[in-house]
Amino acid sequence: MRLWKSAALASALAAFALPAHAADFAPSSPTVPSWTGPYLGLLAGASFGSVDSAEEAIPGLAPELNVSFGETDANIGIYAGYNWQFHPRYVMGVEAEASWVHADLGNPFDGVPEDAVNIDTVAALSARLGVLVTPETLLYVKGGVAFIDGEANIGFAADPVDDLLVGAHVGLGVESMLTHFFAVRAELAYTFVEEGYEVDFTSYEPSFLQARIGGAFKFGTQQIEAPAAPAIETDWTGFHFGGHLEGQGANTGYDEILLNGEQFADLRVGGGGQIGFDYAFQRLVVGVEASGTWTDLAFEDEGLGDAEVFAEVDAIYAVTGRLGFLVTPASLIYAKGGAAWIRTTVTDDAAAVFGTEGDEDTLQGYQVGGGIETLVGNNVSLRVEGLYTKATDEITFDGAQPDDFAVQPEIFSARLGASYRF
Repeated sequence: MRLWKSAALASALAAFALPAHAADFAPSSPTVPSWTGPYLGLLAGASFGSVDSAEEAIPGLAPELNVSFGETDANIGIYAGYNWQFHPRYVMGVEAEASWVHADLGNPFDGVPEDAVNIDTVAALSARLGVLVTPETLLYVKGGVAFIDGEANIGFAADPVDDLLVGAHVGLGVESMLTHFFAVRAELAYTFVEEGYEVDFTSYEPSFLQARIGGAFKFGTQQIEAPAAPAIETDWTGFHFGGHLEGQGANTGYDEILLNGEQFADLRVGGGGQIGFDYAFQRLVVGVEASGTWTDLAFEDEGLGDAEVFAEVDAIYAVTGRLGFLVTPASLIYAKGGAAWIRTTVTDDAAAVFGTEGDEDTLQGYQVGGGIETLVGNNVSLRVEGLYTKATDEITFDGAQPDDFAVQPEIFSARLGASYRF
């Protein structure tokens, strides 16, 4: 199941990454910095780490049991690589990276350690290919082999299972060269394995959805002749509207007495639209934006028998303000935050297990995030951003358990968007 999710995420976002306006750019001088050469940089951001757990059936004792659990954490990392600008508008290269995630992922079921799976490091070796939408701004996709270092502490084994897992890594991003020796980037990435930790009768397959910002020093950069092309207007003031695709990692749980407070998880691809207004003065940009995202997040607990799906999220709405700084006339780095509403359903079948009825409600919460937006044409901009949305309300029932049965979702989104600007 993890394979088709990753393939859908990679293909959908990669197909969206290279807009038709990518060839329209103009040099600011007769020469521009070449992208060819080595570089070394730092990454910081957030990731949603999840684990698909599959427990084999024990004849006459226990049925097969599958569950996904996860959480959102901050992470930092390093990256290094080499670029080759083999054409005025195309760049290819190779890159190595390592992120320290320190994810302690707990299985939702009673009687197991809260830190069932601990992941310390996620690393990758990737090839990447990009198109220059201006001489200073690169849109790229990447893919390669991944390595996940951690351990599984769950089961009847005396010692934790400590293995280096090998999997795959895909991603995309936007990178802007601020000077001839320094560049910043915003990137979305997904790392997964098909063969995870094996403990007793259970397997654990971790994956990570990441959104991060990085900055790198470039070495040995030379000047090259700039290609001639129409100029891009860089007026950020005005209205804009557009659409977005995103990878989503989400979790929710019941109450702490019933399930140790741990979180059931799901990973999906969603999409929607946004509309807003920006005002630019000097190198600062302030704005307000409304967005709506549609999804089909579903949280499953096979311990409920036929009522496996106990909660669903089908829409996320937000109204946010944002504040940004123009690192180049065409590239904006920004932070955003505001109010959010999460359309959530507790299924009738699952609620019946707890002696009550299902419910559907729009839960109020908040959304925070940040990213980079770059102009790729006179009226078109492309953005890469990471968002964290959490419900502060919950759906609560007075069920048959010692405490109330409650659902309170939170969603991490790695989003790629495009806007038409007036």
